[in-house]
Amino acid sequence: DGLQAAREVVAQNSMPLLAATSVAIMAFASIGGMSNSTGEYCQSLYYVILISLSMSWITAVTTTPLVTKHFILSKK
Repeated sequence: DGLQAAREVVAQNSMPLLAATSVAIMAFASIGGMSNSTGEYCQSLYYVILISLSMSWITAVTTTPLVTKHFILSKK
């Protein structure tokens, strides 16, 4: 079953993807947390990275498996 296969793939990959996403977000956290002019200037960059990587992870574990099941696995 295609839906079961998608669930298994998400179950296997969601935590490693979340860990990698968290590491990338934390790498930019020091820039966003600065209290000087550099931090003030780059804080918006940190928020953009935070939101975009979070949304990317959500998309990777929800939308991508469903779209794959619908378009690729339905042709078999």
